[in-house]
Order: sequence, then C-alpha cells, then structure tokens
Amino acid sequence: MSLQVADDKDDVGVLSQLGRVQPSELEAAVRECLELSPHGHDVLVGDKREGLLLLPTSQDSECRAWVQFDEPRIVGSDELIVGDLLAQTLGQAVDRVVASRARAVKEHQLEQAIESHRLIGHAVGVLIERHRITATQSFEMLRQASLNRNVKLREIVALSLRHKLSL
Repeated sequence: MSLQVADDKDDVGVLSQLGRVQPSELEAAVRECLELSPHGHDVLVGDKREGLLLLPTSQDSECRAWVQFDEPRIVGSDELIVGDLLAQTLGQAVDRVVASRARAVKEHQLEQAIESHRLIGHAVGVLIERHRITATQSFEMLRQASLNRNVKLREIVALSLRHKLSL
C-alpha cells in the first residue's frame, strides 16, 4: 500500500513499504495509480483490477492510498465496501493528525506571546521601581526605545548599502 498526503502548503508526502519517499521515488505504475482522477477510476463489481485507489474525504488535506494486489483480480462488492470504509477511517485519522499539528503550532505561538508579555511586564516593573513613574509612562519609554533602536538599525543598513555601492 502507498499513502499520499498533501497538506495545505502543497507539501506532498508519500508513505510506502520503503518508508517516507518522494513521489518520484515510487515505481511509475504506483505513481500513476496515485495520480488517477477520482472520476476516471470508477470501479465496477466484476472488474479485474491491479489494485484499489482509496479516496478518503478529508477536511484539512488531500490524501489518497493505492492498495496494490499481488496480481490483477476481480474486485467484489464486499471489497469495495470495506475499501470505502477504510478510506473514510483513513481520512478521519489524517484530519486528526493535521488538527493536532495545528494545535501544537498555536500552543507554541501562545507560549511565545505569554513569555513576551512576562518580559515586558518585568521591564515595566523595573522602570516603575527605578524611575518612580506610572505603568503607562514606563511602557511608553520601552516603546520609544524600541523605535529608536529600529531607526538606528535602518540607518546602519542604509550606510552599509551606500558603502557597498561606492566600492
């Protein structure tokens, strides 16, 4: 069996009996089967097939699986039903993995935001204590220092670019 999953960034991953591979590393026949159009792969009961293309309904990514038979054979209706059930279960599993990854990214971003707020709060507290000013004044001092630093960095970059151009 070969499983192909494409995320929302069009990053295509393929899992096969060889492990994770690039689509180009698959045998040409398997690659072609994975790329079949859903409408061009209507399987009828009694058809002799080399395998089944499973097309799960996935909310967050596109996935498909090619189940290769040892040798071409007739596909029965019970196999089509089981294949469809397997495909839908696979689609739900892929959706859970995608959602889990998205939650992990959001959690990391939230942790960074909390840490930033903690650091800013600490800096404001130090300014209040040392200069006996209000929280608003302290925050404004931090904001102005950040703006000044950015202006200085821009000036340094501009000077270095002018220097390079004059060489």
